[in-house]
Amino acid sequence: MSSPTGTSSGPPPGFGPAPQHPDLPSTSTKGFLAGLFDFGFTTFVTPRVIKFVYVLAAIIIAIIWLFYVIVGFSVSAIDGLLVLIIGPIVALLWLLLCRIALELTMVFFRIGADIHTLRDRNDFGNRRALSSEEIPARPLSQPEVPPDEH
Repeated sequence: MSSPTGTSSGPPPGFGPAPQHPDLPSTSTKGFLAGLFDFGFTTFVTPRVIKFVYVLAAIIIAIIWLFYVIVGFSVSAIDGLLVLIIGPIVALLWLLLCRIALELTMVFFRIGADIHTLRDRNDFGNRRALSSEEIPARPLSQPEVPPDEH
């Protein structure tokens, strides 16, 4: 709605709140195994298993750290103490890298979901197709000249 001065009293059209992603369109009602064997890739499995992959990565990193602690103490007490003290920092850095990679993966899925939402909201799909009569033709030999600003 515009005020008498011509200014808008609300946000511009299309600039509402960000779309929510409670259920990404990439996950459908298919089961996990059906989605896993969907060779057309119409159902994505990644959004469903990403939490499991993160937990699995944390467990594997912890097991590797414990392995190095045992090996370090079997070599010498100083090596074992170094791994015991420095190992958690290294393990946290590896966990951080895994988290960043998994979040980046989910960002790609959410971008796809946003594009899907925009297409469904008629930003792309319901525009009237322009026919050739509605587009003014310009001869190819004539370059486009900007208007003079004098």
